[in-house]
Amino acid sequence: MSAHPLLLGVRVRRALARTVVRRAVVLALAIVTGLVVVSLVSSAEAARQRWGRARPVAVATRDLAPGDLVDGSAVEVRRLPEAAVTPGALAEPPSGSVVRQPVAAGEPLVPERLAPQGLTGVAALVPAGHRAVAIPIGPLAAPPLTIGDLVDVLAVVPAPVEERPRPPESEPSFPLVEAAVVVHVGEDSIAVAVPEADAPRVAWVLTNGSLVLVLAGA
Repeated sequence: MSAHPLLLGVRVRRALARTVVRRAVVLALAIVTGLVVVSLVSSAEAARQRWGRARPVAVATRDLAPGDLVDGSAVEVRRLPEAAVTPGALAEPPSGSVVRQPVAAGEPLVPERLAPQGLTGVAALVPAGHRAVAIPIGPLAAPPLTIGDLVDVLAVVPAPVEERPRPPESEPSFPLVEAAVVVHVGEDSIAVAVPEADAPRVAWVLTNGSLVLVLAGA
């Protein structure tokens, strides 16, 4: 028994409608996908422009302390975005250089944290424009110190013998150098780097009084 012509027409129209809807949905999805891809590409390009081109940078592979020698196990070269690189960061490993200031693992190496090429030992730890002065420990107590610590150097000059005794709080005592860098720790003395202009004053107090080292906090 054949279907009525009107019923066939309705079925055909419904089938065509479903086909048109499917095509419209597929087309819409394609347009949305294309817009998303274009947006992602544009975002990536904008990010690349913001960060700039990558360049080689010498980076510490582990924590470096003052006095450490830079070698192949301590540094590697990585390519980092220019905008994320510290100004003046070295592009090549400074093999043979001595670390003057602490460098954290993953941190780019800069000349300010390193001693000039060729300097070794205590001399490599003395900043430019400073002089290393050995301060005897003697009977005076000193805090536990390590190379790279910052200390305040206090001068204590006793009153002349002919003067009558004064209470301890009135004794002439004053800070001589602040935030001096410890460059050597020995059994009998501790060497600190003081500004060149302060070196004569430190020497005078060493011969006429006493020096006390006070560990400086961060």
